[in-house]
Amino acid sequence: MKALCYLRVSTEEQAREGLSLSMQEDRSREAALADGCKDIQVFKDDGYSGTPLDRPALQRLLTDPENLDIVYVWKLDRLSRSDRDTANLLAGRG
Repeated sequence: MKALCYLRVSTEEQAREGLSLSMQEDRSREAALADGCKDIQVFKDDGYSGTPLDRPALQRLLTDPENLDIVYVWKLDRLSRSDRDTANLLAGRG
């Protein structure tokens, strides 16, 4: 099973105060490995707000639906700041 990890920070302050990309990647990789994933690909949006969905790494992740076996995010608000957008992404309508 292929795992995709999505990471995002919007500010340097966020990155310094516990939400760093490296922490998110470590936690996402740990979860994927614990679930038995062998192939792990990481997508990072550094310095992007979670409000719009037109973030470069998120769009790259979404362009290849065959590879969307499972996506790991440290916290759902890393995926999107909008509950509606998050629901649409989870339903495959992102």
